Amino acid sequence: MKLRRHFAVQTARVASRPLRAAAEPLIRAELEAAGLTITQEFDDAVGTNFDKIGDMEIYLFSRFHERVVAFIINFPGLQPRGDIEAYLECLLELNASAIVARTAIDNDGDLAILYQIPGFRAGMFREVVPQLKMLFQGILEVHANA
Repeated sequence: MKLRRHFAVQTARVASRPLRAAAEPLIRAELEAAGLTITQEFDDAVGTNFDKIGDMEIYLFSRFHERVVAFIINFPGLQPRGDIEAYLECLLELNASAIVARTAIDNDGDLAILYQIPGFRAGMFREVVPQLKMLFQGILEVHANA
């Protein structure tokens, strides 16, 4: 069983290399064109400063998976509060207003924004950023009113 899981992980890493090889240079160029500098690099992702909430830096991570490129914004320590049901309904309303991007709650219970696409082409970042910014502002408003 352990060997099977190891094989699955290795297969995913190998399979993601062609997508990353094709998408990563485009994403780096798009980030640079948008005035965003890559500040963090990982095996399967690059991170850039996206915005700030007070003194807290908010990062945009571009992750390369087997079949998709994911743009993720995490809000460390920012969790739903107050009337949780109403809070979550507001997040669902935000999701309905976006085309691809979605608000989410990560494994730590923190708020996040996720935008997944099955590849990347030049100029696509112009479509990604407005949705990310809209949901970013929406999350801040929902949280401030909770």
